[in-house]
Amino acid sequence: MDAQSAWLAGFYEGEGCISAFDNGSGKNYGIDLSIAQKHTEALDRIKKILDEEDIRYGYYTNGNGNCMKIRITYLEGVLEFLNIIWPLLTEWRREQARVAVARRGPLPFWMKTSSV
Repeated sequence: MDAQSAWLAGFYEGEGCISAFDNGSGKNYGIDLSIAQKHTEALDRIKKILDEEDIRYGYYTNGNGNCMKIRITYLEGVLEFLNIIWPLLTEWRREQARVAVARRGPLPFWMKTSSV
């Protein structure tokens, strides 16, 4: 793994979140991977990585304008992001991701193992 992937994994471990949510139908789930930060320098670096990897994302501010958030809300993008950092995540974060992704369908092979 390169230093950029290691930095991204560490930042996600501390500031990231993944969840699956009922989209209102009771049968289908949406997925949301987000990273929030008050200062934009780190998020700018993450945006650059996502752009290089061609992962689409949204960039939002809260109502007060004092916190920014990057959100990936489509399964393919979430999986691409996780695949970059998977071997570097703690088992707790991996399990959190497995639970969220499993609500959308079968897990990819690399998520079923401890490392890529």
